[in-house]
Amino acid sequence: MPDRQSRIADWVCTGTGLVKGTTLQVGRYLETSPERCVLIRETGGVPYMTQIKDDVMYQFISRAISPADSLADSRTVYNFLYKNGLITLPPAPAAEEVWIDAIEPVSLPQYLGEDDKGRTLYSTNYKFMLSMKGGKI
Repeated sequence: MPDRQSRIADWVCTGTGLVKGTTLQVGRYLETSPERCVLIRETGGVPYMTQIKDDVMYQFISRAISPADSLADSRTVYNFLYKNGLITLPPAPAAEEVWIDAIEPVSLPQYLGEDDKGRTLYSTNYKFMLSMKGGKI
């Protein structure tokens, strides 16, 4: 069953032109990841006290040899996520529907420096307010 992070990555691909597994990496970079790509990873969050809603934090890190490309990719993700919320991720096999009630950007694209191979890194962080019919996500 696809996990929530993977399903959100699929949805982000539909609005940004990124391709999961190449220009959008999920969870971690792979040895085969391209020089220019974006990484999505869950970074934490505090659940509501009820059992039907969670706030989940996601970080998107763009990297590229060109600082302009890295910033452009970070802005593409930011612009897509900033405009969306109140959407439903369709159910995956053996999974429930997931409603994204709202997406709150926590930061504008922030320069992180360079990685060990000289690629420029930018980061944006978001709080996803999620709910699911019939129980916890």
